[in-house]
Amino acid sequence: MVLAREHDFALRLAYGTILRGWVVAAQGQRDEGLQQLRQGQHAYQATGAAYERPYLLALQAEVEAMSATAPRRSNRSQRRAQLSSIPASVDGKRNCTGCGENCG
Repeated sequence: MVLAREHDFALRLAYGTILRGWVVAAQGQRDEGLQQLRQGQHAYQATGAAYERPYLLALQAEVEAMSATAPRRSNRSQRRAQLSSIPASVDGKRNCTGCGENCG
């Protein structure tokens, strides 16, 4: 990141900031990491680059989900109950509740 800053490589600096934020969050400092990650996302978008944006957004989503895991676990049994109430067709695929066709 030092070289990217020295040589004004905005794209690489933004990418590095995103990755550093992800690492900081993974090491337990979620809020600090998320702040760096969002700063990097903003800088990445400002470069006009889009090629790796889905991957970089996935990193951000992973960090944002870190604090949401506790509530999600408590709702898991409710979601299972909702899924099991959806009628299944003969081949085990779920039927669309809107049209009754085997959509999936």
